[in-house]
Amino acid sequence: MRGSRGLIDGIKTGSVVALIVLGASCASVDAEDPRFSELIVAPSAYDGRTVEVRGFLVLDSNSRHLWRSRTAERAGLAEADCLTLTRINRFFPESGVVRREVTVRGIFRSEITRGNVIDLAMCSDVGIEVDSVE
Repeated sequence: MRGSRGLIDGIKTGSVVALIVLGASCASVDAEDPRFSELIVAPSAYDGRTVEVRGFLVLDSNSRHLWRSRTAERAGLAEADCLTLTRINRFFPESGVVRREVTVRGIFRSEITRGNVIDLAMCSDVGIEVDSVE
């Protein structure tokens, strides 16, 4: 009987460890980069500077967006959670739709469009002229 009790305790402990590891890996999938908020809250402070930020990329025929997280993209609050990306398509020339976590590096612009340009692929007025994607 004592042997089976030890086996049951071992299974319980293993289950708890597995749940903790699973929870940690799920949390990292939707982790938010704290610098993302800084770019949206104080865009003029970063205008023209090289930035590197992690987020959830949505790239298709109508979107060039870097969202704060996958959850933010689902909620769709663009002005608070999204950066418009320019020069991003060259990193994904053969892709139809891209939806994944990435780290983007490039020049931040507090006003991504120049003049009276209307760009339907934009999610906000602030964005990044992309130099690299990982």
